[in-house]
Amino acid sequence: MEKSLNIMVKSIVKELKKTNLSFGTLKRHKACLNSVLKYCIAYDLKPIYSKKLIEDFLSDIKYLYEKKEISYGLFRDRSKAAYLITEYNKTGTYTPKHFFQFSKYTLVSPSFKKFLKDEFNYHKETYHLSERINEQNYYVTKKFCFYLESLSFKNFNNLTINETIDFIDSVKKTNKGNMKTIIHHVKKILIYLDKMDIVHINLNLSILKPQFTPTKEIITFSKEEITKILDAIDRNTDVGRRDYEIILLGITTGLRACDVVSLKLTNIDWKKECLKITQNKTGKEIKVPLLANISNALATYILKARPKINSNTLFLTSRNPIKQMIPYSLNNILRKYCKKVNVIKESKETFHSLRRSFCTWLSQNLISVDLIAECAGHSNVHTADRYISVSPVFCQQ
Repeated sequence: MEKSLNIMVKSIVKELKKTNLSFGTLKRHKACLNSVLKYCIAYDLKPIYSKKLIEDFLSDIKYLYEKKEISYGLFRDRSKAAYLITEYNKTGTYTPKHFFQFSKYTLVSPSFKKFLKDEFNYHKETYHLSERINEQNYYVTKKFCFYLESLSFKNFNNLTINETIDFIDSVKKTNKGNMKTIIHHVKKILIYLDKMDIVHINLNLSILKPQFTPTKEIITFSKEEITKILDAIDRNTDVGRRDYEIILLGITTGLRACDVVSLKLTNIDWKKECLKITQNKTGKEIKVPLLANISNALATYILKARPKINSNTLFLTSRNPIKQMIPYSLNNILRKYCKKVNVIKESKETFHSLRRSFCTWLSQNLISVDLIAECAGHSNVHTADRYISVSPVFCQQ
């Protein structure tokens, strides 16, 4: 039976939503799936799955990539989308898989190909890492093998520490933010080579250390700036009431954006005046106290401004289709009001700045690190140490 591409894409998106993909990754998958669908609709208003149509799509985007009309990232993601549709046509479901065949680092040596597969399976079974980390490690190994092939290596037999160091040096420019991961996995590759008796490199692995990454500047707001931002919000409108409550929650509770958009009506305990949530990042269950003004603003939003739809989600979008907000949208909300009152920071303001401000204000009031960590729901008490270092009170002592 011929399958409708439109129905297939909707089904794949539905399956993707059941996974642990981030909002951004899910959004990217949907966009690329729709690009395949749009391409097919150009040939047929009600397209059905066709192997030739998918192959034509892949051929066209490869041509655009080779002509440098689209980026490698876009070429890769659209290829993934076409692959998902092909797999769905075969199996009738979505099964998470790695998309390594779309890598621009194509290996030729049978020895390296076998090593890549064996080393991946070994680390996957030994360390029980997440799918994302396993994919990252696979990519590092493949890139390392590809680099050795460029030096005319066909296997690891003649590998020395010099080639290893040169490889790390070669990827510095294009992987500035990922060097820690690369170096960490290169160490594992060398250990695996030694364990499998393939090649023994006498090396003190402690010398392979990533360059020190400077601590990110903690952007905070003063109490006067927050007052200006909140006063600039028009609370006579539905959007204004929602935005006011979101920013108020961020600055008085320190909740992360991912936790704010995940809030449900059932998370609110009106009698005990608190929120009972499980943090997305840590999986830790916490109770967040609500001050009277926050509870009042929250009640006003729910009764007067929240869209009247059958959903347990607390904060909803204001435009159709009405749905749960995404974490990044909270950044845009905050920046809109910052710009309105000319509260502009050197680095971009993000919703996380409210969390940092919350913790910094606590440290300025000489609240203990243990209590700051508890209030912020940190999984590690020492995470709160950074807020003490930026507190003017401590700096003056």
